[in-house]
Amino acid sequence: MVTRPFLLMVIVRMQLGFKDMKLALRVPLPLMP
Repeated sequence: MVTRPFLLMVIVRMQLGFKDMKLALRVPLPLMP
């Protein structure tokens, strides 16, 4: 019962982390020469 919301939070955090990583990789590349 407690593992389901925990897994959901972990999945959401992983997805947010992937989005942050993609943004971090996409933004600095054009800015850096």
